[in-house]
Amino acid sequence: MDPKTLPQFIVLTFDDAVTQYILEGGVNKVLLNQTNNFGCPVPATFYVSIQYTDFYLLQVLKQQGHEIAIHTVNHVGNPSEQEITRCRDAINKWTGNAIKTEDMVGFRAPFLQLNVNTVDALKKNSFLYDSSVPADYEANNIWPYTLDNGYVQTKCDNEICKGFGKFPGLWNVPMWNIYSTSNARLTSMDYVDNDMYGSFMKTFNEKYNGNRSPMGIFLHPAWLIGSDDNVRALNKFIKEVTKKDDVFFVTNRQLIEYMKNPVTFDKVKESIKGEGECINGMRYPLQVTDGDVCDGADNNRNGIIDENGITQCVYSSCTIRTCLKECPADIPRYDNVFPSPKQGQCSIQKGLTLTANQLSPVGENPYQKAGKIYKEGTYSNNKRNEDDISDAGQSVASYNVNIDTSNAESKKPLAFLMVLGFLILFPLRQ
Repeated sequence: MDPKTLPQFIVLTFDDAVTQYILEGGVNKVLLNQTNNFGCPVPATFYVSIQYTDFYLLQVLKQQGHEIAIHTVNHVGNPSEQEITRCRDAINKWTGNAIKTEDMVGFRAPFLQLNVNTVDALKKNSFLYDSSVPADYEANNIWPYTLDNGYVQTKCDNEICKGFGKFPGLWNVPMWNIYSTSNARLTSMDYVDNDMYGSFMKTFNEKYNGNRSPMGIFLHPAWLIGSDDNVRALNKFIKEVTKKDDVFFVTNRQLIEYMKNPVTFDKVKESIKGEGECINGMRYPLQVTDGDVCDGADNNRNGIIDENGITQCVYSSCTIRTCLKECPADIPRYDNVFPSPKQGQCSIQKGLTLTANQLSPVGENPYQKAGKIYKEGTYSNNKRNEDDISDAGQSVASYNVNIDTSNAESKKPLAFLMVLGFLILFPLRQ
């Protein structure tokens, strides 16, 4: 096929726990601000580790067309089969099977460290692909490929992919590099460059004017949370390249599906649109309903996701949201990812507002602002002291919130209940 007739794919990925803090603090400043050239949200792939993850938010992300993939329970390198499968089990069970096991088919190893046993576990447990192996300059123009004949990159960082053997049917999505305007390779996940927009465009133009192998932007959310310059650079890049009708952002899973049946760019759009209907850059279920069940979607299209309630499970170390009716007895752990449910530890949050650049709990949310974390303390009548604010990135403990409901009847239902509180913690790691 003539490269000029091929689609130029770009994949955007985020690693580690998914929390309200990482979404509000950085990720949503991109994902809720950009669309593909056919009006649907720019999709991303989230490689999720379990500790601190807000499982309800995984449902919200899935409803918006993002891919949920696996990054182990405890974020360990060279992970065992159990680290991989129990991570998948935890997500499936804490979302009440809303995110099905068979839909979580992608994997990335923490610290990009994997061994032959790791890859064998992926094959054994019906994963579709791995995306843990960085490409060097000589391999930056390859497309995804099956491991029917093993890894084919000419070089692999630390030789991690040599001698692994063959894994028929399992795919490899290389971690393509970003190169600076001076042709220096930038380290993925936490790119450091004074001209990130220039580096993105240089890498894009080389691929677009070459064989159109996919471009990858692989990030930790902290890269966006810690820098408005990075947010601006990525937004500017996405806005510029999506002006072209042959450029598409896709998830890694969508990329693999394309590889199974490659077509010219003019035939790609319908196959990657995903489920639902896209309006004003947001994705909605096709069927509009009068009510709104807890599923991560705005089913009645009134601008509020799950207004009938989201279950909040309160533990000593954190608060976890879910659409389950009962809370598990404890947080997910390696040896028990879904402790038996019990009642009495739950509260109900009245949905999320859904507007451009905003996906926040209904009502005023004084405990949580992008770039800030709140320390341990008691908050009365929805107020807190400025002294209780700590800088983003620091560890925090759980806190209690006492909400004055004496005027509840005079307030609209959307403001009746406030967030009991989140442990807003993002570990800065791969």
